[in-house]
Amino acid sequence: APTAPAKPAAKPTTPAAKPAPKPVPAIDPMFDKALAELKGAADASAKKATDAKEQLDAAIQAVSEATKKAEALKSNHEKASKVAAETKAALAQLQKAIEAAK
Repeated sequence: APTAPAKPAAKPTTPAAKPAPKPVPAIDPMFDKALAELKGAADASAKKATDAKEQLDAAIQAVSEATKKAEALKSNHEKASKVAAETKAALAQLQKAIEAAK
């Protein structure tokens, strides 16, 4: 019989421990706020990372296009320089022929 009252005495201690965590819910709003702020910061960081990746991709594309344009200009320059050199040589030969004909 004495053991039976001891068991109910142990049961009230467990409910007594349950009211102690009730102050924890008062802290929960702070945790919720901190978690919300962290989530907001994480979302903002993810957006910045996405924006930076898009800007990087655009910059790479711009560099690629500029490189192609520069290569085309170089090729045009080389062709024009060759034509100019050939034209100058032909003109020199023509001038020599004119001088020889005089």
